[in-house]
Amino acid sequence: MKFTHILFVLLFPVLLASCTPAQQETEHTAIFIPLAGKKTLSVSDIFEEVRYIPLETNDSSLLRDLTGISFSKLMLKNGYIYTQYMSDPLFIFDENGKWIRTIDHRGQGPGEYLYFRSFDVNDNKEIVVLDNHRRKILFYSWEGKFLTGAACCGEHQTPATVNYLNDSLLMIHTPPGQLEGYRFNVLNRNTLDMVRSFRPTHLRQHHLSTANNIVEYQGKLIFYDPQNPYIYELTADSATLRYSIHIGGKIPPEDFWDIQDMTWAEAVEKNFSARHRQEYREKRYFGFITFFSEASETILLQFSGSYDIFDGTYAIVNKESGESILIDKIAFDSHFVWKPLKMYSSSKGIVIIPVPAHLLLESGEGEIRKMFPNLLEDDNPILCIAKLR
Repeated sequence: MKFTHILFVLLFPVLLASCTPAQQETEHTAIFIPLAGKKTLSVSDIFEEVRYIPLETNDSSLLRDLTGISFSKLMLKNGYIYTQYMSDPLFIFDENGKWIRTIDHRGQGPGEYLYFRSFDVNDNKEIVVLDNHRRKILFYSWEGKFLTGAACCGEHQTPATVNYLNDSLLMIHTPPGQLEGYRFNVLNRNTLDMVRSFRPTHLRQHHLSTANNIVEYQGKLIFYDPQNPYIYELTADSATLRYSIHIGGKIPPEDFWDIQDMTWAEAVEKNFSARHRQEYREKRYFGFITFFSEASETILLQFSGSYDIFDGTYAIVNKESGESILIDKIAFDSHFVWKPLKMYSSSKGIVIIPVPAHLLLESGEGEIRKMFPNLLEDDNPILCIAKLR
């Protein structure tokens, strides 16, 4: 891969925002991305391995849109594809896209969830589901049988995601609200007891929530704060700053979104959020990381800002040199050139890009279109499953 924008990656100690011992002084890598124009890259410029998987479409596997909403998840695990949207059921496909089963336990009875907010799967194919309305997690076998459940946080918390740290520990993430910033609760899978809680950031007077801001890399959980350009590495007792992303000198000050010396209620009363959003637009800041994936050689990320030209822009970064390229669109083949609305990060540097069937049909007789001669407009998406270098 050829990179044209020369950067310099600095290593320096940074003191993380701290109210608990979980935040500590640490070295991290600063990544500088200049706003020097965007390019169309071929899919092979970005990824070293690419395959296309059509998700089977039948009456039991009809999926809603996976490209334009934060509250959806798509992952590869144990040779299977798992996907879930909003409060829809969990759909499981095999590695060739054949539908295996749909897990749907909506309800208010034992073993049921009221609102499906997040899920994860461990190496034993056990599935954990987060019901954020009832602040509970429920465990199911791969066949969909209910195993057990537990409360996952206090009554004033609204959890957003659940992830397996390992076979015995889970991480439940709660976005800012009436608490002091993002909170991580660690729960023991075997005893269902809460082990500890810690917070890596301050209370926010405005925040984004997403189901995809914790990703896996080399057996570690990587957390990216959608509202600040910071990438953290999570353990069972701390969040260590791994990267800070600097985009064209247009990142807001470090504490821009933080509430200082006031309660959440006072911030709402003084309309801090609206006034800060106005300043954010006026100063044309970039401050929202909406996708992050890491592999051995490169990082691929997406960021949004305060004006349309760089809204949802992708950048690929060489980890060794720090050089980067802004991506306008991706040429999947000679006919299909497209800017994906959404990508999903899976483990081992795997990136999953759902391609809507109707877009592929509209692209003409390109190489990818010819792979799927029987494709219909209302079919489930084609998955581009690609491995970062």
